[in-house]
Amino acid sequence: MVEALLCLLSPYDYINNSVKKLKGLYITKKKVSFILKDIDLVINELREKNFSRYSDQIDFTLVHNKILPINPYIGRRPVTSPLELSCSILFKEFRNYLDEKKPIDLYNNAFFQELRGGQSVLVIDNFAEIWYHQDRLFSISLLHL
Repeated sequence: MVEALLCLLSPYDYINNSVKKLKGLYITKKKVSFILKDIDLVINELREKNFSRYSDQIDFTLVHNKILPINPYIGRRPVTSPLELSCSILFKEFRNYLDEKKPIDLYNNAFFQELRGGQSVLVIDNFAEIWYHQDRLFSISLLHL
């Protein structure tokens, strides 16, 4: 019902990311422009295999969305983005690091240190907006393959 309401209120802003933004408290976080090391390698793997593992800690999966059926609550198809990027954390130790339960020097990676604590949304040009909130990584694809 929430998805139908969001799509009805603002169909072209909805683009199947509004629910992610609500769950991940996207609006309360500050946006930070970030340059990810080895981004070209990650993007090439996503193009070829729709999957990439970053530093043995995060899995990126690219999903090509299909045309959705007409939503019965609003009488039309919801507007969706053609590509959806999902992120998943592989290990509990890394999740504890992002929750600030482990020392900051455990991972010497600027990307991980920026995600730590969940205070900001990292905007990586031509890739994604990524943020951490309550044991989960959220992402919105900015890819143009």
